[in-house]
Amino acid sequence: MRRVLVYECCPERELSIQALLEQEDYDLAACEDGERLLNAVMADKPDAIVYVFKPECQEDIGVLQLLRKFAPTTPLVVLANESSLRVQRLVRELRPIYYAVAPVEPEEIRSAVQAALGRRQQRAAGA
Repeated sequence: MRRVLVYECCPERELSIQALLEQEDYDLAACEDGERLLNAVMADKPDAIVYVFKPECQEDIGVLQLLRKFAPTTPLVVLANESSLRVQRLVRELRPIYYAVAPVEPEEIRSAVQAALGRRQQRAAGA
């Protein structure tokens, strides 16, 4: 089963990303904070990571940068709550497989995670 880590800094939406992905056939792990996410990445070697963040939060930016340092090839799906040029530059540096600004349609999120997992599978087959 494919391992997907999810971190949502703002799960107060009507339908959280975690709840949406629980409907899929993944080994899904929700991380309560950035430290737990980084520990899970280093311990579990996930197949994909979904990160919902608030760009104004310096901790989130730091966690994302560390995430890329420790897991540079793990497919990353990033959802943000704003689309400023500063955020776009930051996200571009993270090299996500998918980036969107909330709100995002549930099917689009599912497709992005499937694409991330497909990318991981292609890299594993090519290695």
